[in-house]
Amino acid sequence: MNRVHGHRQINLWLLILAIQLSFLLSFSTLFAQEDGKAESRDILVIGTGLVADENVARAKAAAVAEALNKGVEQYLVKTLGGQGMITHFPRLVRGVISSENRAIEKFNILAEERQGKSYKVLVRVRINERVMEERFRENGIFLGKGQPVTVLFLVSQVEQPQNTLSYWWVDPEESPALTAAELALHQAFEAFGFFPVNRATKSLEGRFEPEMTAPDLTHEDAARWGQIFSVPVVVQGRCEIVNNREVHLSLAALGVEKALVIDEISRSESDAGGSEGIKPVLEKAARGAAARLCPSMRRAVESHETASSQIEVLVKGLRNFRDLKLVKEALEKDIEGVRSVKQAKMSGDSVGLIVDFAGGKEAFLRKISGRENLPFLMDDSPPEEEAIILRMR
Repeated sequence: MNRVHGHRQINLWLLILAIQLSFLLSFSTLFAQEDGKAESRDILVIGTGLVADENVARAKAAAVAEALNKGVEQYLVKTLGGQGMITHFPRLVRGVISSENRAIEKFNILAEERQGKSYKVLVRVRINERVMEERFRENGIFLGKGQPVTVLFLVSQVEQPQNTLSYWWVDPEESPALTAAELALHQAFEAFGFFPVNRATKSLEGRFEPEMTAPDLTHEDAARWGQIFSVPVVVQGRCEIVNNREVHLSLAALGVEKALVIDEISRSESDAGGSEGIKPVLEKAARGAAARLCPSMRRAVESHETASSQIEVLVKGLRNFRDLKLVKEALEKDIEGVRSVKQAKMSGDSVGLIVDFAGGKEAFLRKISGRENLPFLMDDSPPEEEAIILRMR
């Protein structure tokens, strides 16, 4: 009887021990997972300091400082890529990389070794990504999250002393080539994640009024051009080139929906030596203007897009379920700002949809009007219960 009782006690202790081991293994796995998540944000770097006058402490401090700078640089290369580093290098040097290293969340010295006059340290660096993202925003560096914002340029070019005036909207149906000023602006704004409109893809016949061809447009007329090209923002203004050596830019960024000024800038650059030509001067002026306007433009667009609307759409002329699938896919994939499409009702060859759209009804109409690649057309018939009517092609 005692032997049986003893076996029961042993079995009970073994069970308790097994439960404790199970808990320990669970906790160790959890901690390992957490450490793995943390380590994925960590960067290992080696820093080197010079030992002068046998001052090892100073050499170690210099080695750590170099390692921290290397950690920030490695993070930037990983985040922006090679082309991003090249494009944004001046802004990185001026506004992101600094001796303060405020973007470093913490660091640990893992190993250290003296080799003659050199003192080396192996450091684990962790970057504070929130601080770094804020620095990117402050310096107008676009990380490529989300879709690029489309923009239309309405910038005239005047060459002095000849007083030669060039601007595309004087005869928009001819789709004239880009001026030197437009080309520089396109390249500068593309570097900040904006997508300049290709004017040649839009048929403009009968879609503009005579006053919209004036060289100096009102904000309202500039916004009307933005509506025709279905963009949320336009950049209007003037670029004056003097003696092929000086550039004077005067630009304003406008929100299309309300024709309101988002931001403005006047910037002048010159080729003091007169040997470089006008192209690098134009590019420098355009980059400076883009660095000022792009962050404001992006904030304005993003703040507007946070407010969404539930838009009723009635699709007519559906032949089969495949047609309905094509419509829903086109709305969700091809129309920027559409967050979701839900079916509401069905009657005969018609289906009612509810479109969740980042913006208002007028903005949605501008997005779908005149699009040849969509499987439907807008119907001009009277609205049914305020719904937008689409008809299959």
